[in-house]
Amino acid sequence: MGQDYVLVNDELSPAEEASVSVFDLGFMRGVGVFETLRTYAGGLPHALPAHRERMWNAAKVLGIESIKTESEIRADIAKLYELCGYEELRINLMVTPGINNDGLFNATTPTWVVIAKQLKVFPAEYYTDGIKTVTFEGERFMPQLKTTNYLAGRQGYMAGLEKGASEAFYVNADGYVTEGVTSNILVLKGQTMYEVEGGCLEGITKAGIKIVAEQSGLTWEKTMLKRDDIYAADEVYITSSVREIVPVIAVDDHQIGDGAVGPVAKQLKDAYHQFCIDEVQSDAAASV
Repeated sequence: MGQDYVLVNDELSPAEEASVSVFDLGFMRGVGVFETLRTYAGGLPHALPAHRERMWNAAKVLGIESIKTESEIRADIAKLYELCGYEELRINLMVTPGINNDGLFNATTPTWVVIAKQLKVFPAEYYTDGIKTVTFEGERFMPQLKTTNYLAGRQGYMAGLEKGASEAFYVNADGYVTEGVTSNILVLKGQTMYEVEGGCLEGITKAGIKIVAEQSGLTWEKTMLKRDDIYAADEVYITSSVREIVPVIAVDDHQIGDGAVGPVAKQLKDAYHQFCIDEVQSDAAASV
């Protein structure tokens, strides 16, 4: 039996006892960035160098300079893994400017948070039967950055849940599908995999799947996609760090392909999972 733990500014505590100041700008103004990742092979964080780089690049835009090295974050996660007692972890890294001292955004000491929870495996039917998604008009705030501001996606996501969907796709003012509220989007047509170009987060999972897809003989292109392009695809997927790659069988009640999980989805699922295991072991060895 394990327990969730949280580290706040290098202070460890059980999750239910963790706290930050009500004057923290993450709480007061919604200013913050985060990363979500998972562990493999007994607590080894996946793609930590890439997650760290993306987080601090985003933080810099918000006026926050890097305060943690890769080795320090790796040590934080190792400590949490030992305390939690779970087989694998879901990790959230988060940083805000810190406590507001004066005015609107005057903070001098960033708040650093690492949340460690049990990695919960998503239902098997996500992968064997696929999921349904919806589209909605909107765009995430500063879509190239992974900020804590999810207000733009909330309405679409909640409306999707009411319709039995597991994800909702943003559609911008020009009619282009950009990304999911909690995921990136990939579309297969023939032997070519298409990823959305512009208006979305540069996904770390998506980048790993590109390597695996090209190794399997698929070509890879960036393009702009509208709803009809999604509807006409042979296969559609969402990607994220925890879910890896999940097949989509319907978008806005439009059946994708024959309405069943396609052969490429099945192939990429197993290949990408093994890719992650190999990568965490390689990264861990290189960090020693």
